[in-house]
Amino acid sequence: MSNSPERRRKPGFSHQLKQAEAIAAGPKVKVSELEKHFSGRAFASIIAILCLPFLQPVPVPGLSVAFGLVIALLGARLIVGRAEALPGFLSRREINGTKFRRVLSGAQVLFHRLDPLFRRRLQLLVVPPLGRLVGVGCVLGGVAMALPLPPVVLFSNGLPAFGVLLLCLGWIERDGLFVLCGHVISLATWLYFAACWKIIHAVALELWGRWP
Repeated sequence: MSNSPERRRKPGFSHQLKQAEAIAAGPKVKVSELEKHFSGRAFASIIAILCLPFLQPVPVPGLSVAFGLVIALLGARLIVGRAEALPGFLSRREINGTKFRRVLSGAQVLFHRLDPLFRRRLQLLVVPPLGRLVGVGCVLGGVAMALPLPPVVLFSNGLPAFGVLLLCLGWIERDGLFVLCGHVISLATWLYFAACWKIIHAVALELWGRWP
């Protein structure tokens, strides 16, 4: 078997998710235990898990605001070089074990399929100083998810969540190509929002002009 340095080390993120099932065995799961389990990758691991419910065309109003703000906060910690530890208010929380196990089950299926795609490449994008742009992307993606856009704007949650997910997976697996794709999707998200705003604004002006 090749030991090429471009290949990531085993085990991968999907393996860590599988092991996390033991932590989530009870009725409540302590976020501090998850932080310990994911070690220095806790912030990116939790962001990746938070993105999963939004990978769909239809927005999830309300929930996306709360999750988006948390994602933005965690991304900001990476920018300032404090990604090793979660903020205290988050690490002290407990979450529903049954719901978390359900999320873990779906996440394992998705990330297990992605495992063969990860390689250690474009390392410049996952180490400082450029690596901190992952945090910038998470902040922008979290803010985009939290925007109170009308439900008619499809993918208003899905696009930023997908971009943030790729950024975090790339950072976790040290795969700069995933990080690059995440940045591209994040940029495309804001261009899409700008185009939607122009269309909504034009339609509103047209309807206003026809008002008797």
